[in-house]
Amino acid sequence: MLFCTVTINKLRKILNTELLEATCPKTSEFVPDSDRNLVSIVIPAYNSAKTLRHTLPSILSQEQDYIADIIVVDSSDDGLMPDLIAEFETKGVRFVNSGIRVQPATQRNIGAREAKGSVLVFFDADVILEDGYIEKLVGHYREGYKVGFGSVALPPFQRRKLVALSQYYLQLNEYLPVGSPQEKPYVIGCSNYMEKELFDRIGGYPDLRAAEDVILGMRLREFTPIYFFPDMTVDHIFRESWKGFFRYEIVLGKFVARYKRTETESIAFRGILPVVLFPLFLAFKCYKIFPRLIKAGPKHIARSLLIMPFFMVGLFYWGIGFLKEALNKDKFTY
Repeated sequence: MLFCTVTINKLRKILNTELLEATCPKTSEFVPDSDRNLVSIVIPAYNSAKTLRHTLPSILSQEQDYIADIIVVDSSDDGLMPDLIAEFETKGVRFVNSGIRVQPATQRNIGAREAKGSVLVFFDADVILEDGYIEKLVGHYREGYKVGFGSVALPPFQRRKLVALSQYYLQLNEYLPVGSPQEKPYVIGCSNYMEKELFDRIGGYPDLRAAEDVILGMRLREFTPIYFFPDMTVDHIFRESWKGFFRYEIVLGKFVARYKRTETESIAFRGILPVVLFPLFLAFKCYKIFPRLIKAGPKHIARSLLIMPFFMVGLFYWGIGFLKEALNKDKFTY
């Protein structure tokens, strides 16, 4: 009888504990005082209400004690943002209007000036944070990594869409969620973090439409290494039209050529040589991409083979943008 009574009391205690954990929000007892309000999250947005409905809930589901503020810098003109603002302002998200449409890099700089945390975290308005992202980020920062970024996956609702898969493997093949932490030459634009003191020291993001993360990385590396952490993953929501995909590849190719032409002394990016070497540029890009896909494992190999024709068309459009800018005689400085 005594054994039954003790057993019943233990069961009651377990059930009461589980009920308490299920009904109460996360507490701060496991978050050190030094880590509370450590990070400020900045998101540039332009007509992004649809994707922000995925992004913001994924941020709010993270451990909130680490987060000082969540700032969306917006310049939308499609009339869809007021409802989103009304919904998420009540949940602690700050919306800053940047006025006329400006580059995302400029919006990030605006958000950084408003930030209260000592670590800046930049997300694009079309990413979905996987569970534990912020907690892992804080852990890496506390290990001494002052600048870093995570890996990228596809959201479940796009994993069978050819246009999304094509963009994923062409644009983000270097950042698949596989492997171990490693040093990189620059951060990825859609999700990265850095000390605010460092960010201020280098003058923030350069005001560019694309390749701004490359220039930012060059400036950051003068002070500290940059690390890629595959265990910190965001799902990236891609464009779902072929036209949008190909148009953006032209933009990416253009800014890569601009960077090469400005930052290197090589004659390969001047005069008529870019036309002559054009096939070699594309071949070299494939030479860098395909080993990464093979190393990533069977799943990624199979998916990349499925979209290979569309991948090659996208690469061709990237090459068009690259070639047009390489032949541009106008000087450009950052």
